[in-house]
Amino acid sequence: MIGDRVETDIAFGNRQGATTLLVFSGATSEKYLNTLKQQAEKHAIERDLLPNFCVK
Repeated sequence: MIGDRVETDIAFGNRQGATTLLVFSGATSEKYLNTLKQQAEKHAIERDLLPNFCVK
């Protein structure tokens, strides 16, 4: 699943068992993704929001 929004595209792909690719050309910034990754390590946020791969 390829998408630019972690809350919709990436979450949907992960929940369906698909490999996910986040593109930074749209809604989600690299800074926001890094924030999510840090929160995932410290807190039990939904890991469904984290993509398998990213491209700029």
